[in-house]
Amino acid sequence: MAKASSENHLSISHLEQSDQLGSRLLWTEFQHNAESHAHQPELVLQHSRQSRTWYREQYARFVLQLRKRQYQSNRRRQSKSYLPIYLKAATARMQQYAPAGFTFTVNETYVIQSICAYEMGYIGMCDFCGLFTLKEWEQFEFILDMEYYYDYSYGNPTGRAQGIGYVQELIARLTNQYITSSNTSVNYTLDNNPTNFPLAEKFYADFTHDDIIISTLTALSMDYFKDPPSLT
Repeated sequence: MAKASSENHLSISHLEQSDQLGSRLLWTEFQHNAESHAHQPELVLQHSRQSRTWYREQYARFVLQLRKRQYQSNRRRQSKSYLPIYLKAATARMQQYAPAGFTFTVNETYVIQSICAYEMGYIGMCDFCGLFTLKEWEQFEFILDMEYYYDYSYGNPTGRAQGIGYVQELIARLTNQYITSSNTSVNYTLDNNPTNFPLAEKFYADFTHDDIIISTLTALSMDYFKDPPSLT
């Protein structure tokens, strides 16, 4: 957690991981330029093992392992039935470029599509992207919705539990109260003092992973996300 100077009233929380650090830097720069602040926020970077987010993620991973065999079958069953539907034509196109003796499967085509998404986000370009049609990219988005629904949201009985830490911290901020004990994913030793958990701020910005965001929205009982993705 990093507390801004009194002129900005801005608190920013993130890890030292490059994706979150980069997001924070770009967002802070935009916010600074847009509002013409006289002072940049004072940022204090915490290492993963010292941050509240790290403890949340370790808890989430623990929960994921507990329910892996029982609940991931829903997502796998849905994905297994949908991949051949939308990647059949793309897989045939990939096969044209395959070396002799190598046969593409829909799973390998999906990996190539995923690489494109990551490289576009990281370096802004990827030669694989042009191998897919607009319709196939829309279907790629759909299958990700399906995976996140059954892994981190209402499709998983533990989806809400994985996001409870953020909800507890949100309530603590809204009520201006420190968290002095915890039986969930919150590390209260970091949330019980103004250095790591400043209160009464006008604005808070947390940077974390997409799966944690989905679990948090689920823990907040956002009705928009309740219905499962439909294959029809």
